[in-house]
Amino acid sequence: MGGHKGIGIAMMVECLAGAIAATAASFEPGHNARPESGAMGRQGGFFWLVRPGAFLEQGLFDAYMTQWTGAYLEAGGDSARLPGSRSARLEREGRAVGVEIAGSIVKELSALGEWLGIAFPG
Repeated sequence: MGGHKGIGIAMMVECLAGAIAATAASFEPGHNARPESGAMGRQGGFFWLVRPGAFLEQGLFDAYMTQWTGAYLEAGGDSARLPGSRSARLEREGRAVGVEIAGSIVKELSALGEWLGIAFPG
């Protein structure tokens, strides 16, 4: 994903998140092996929060980002989108017209709801 630039970003994130969230156990053989259950445990977390207002006026940052994202979308044509834009569109559509759920899933959820004493909405 993203070719040489994508791998560079992935490596940067791994260096920051992996190294900072690492523990001595991180080096044990099989630490990150996927168990048969498929559930991954012992996962670290890393948050990098940046407050642009600490470096420049918020209005300048907002104007720059508006200009930059507009140029990005224009250059990419119809297939260009910003991270999260597809999810946001799907959520808007789902809220407006509802979400279709496969009959087999409805059956499973109804059975689970019955077992828990919670009615499945119609």
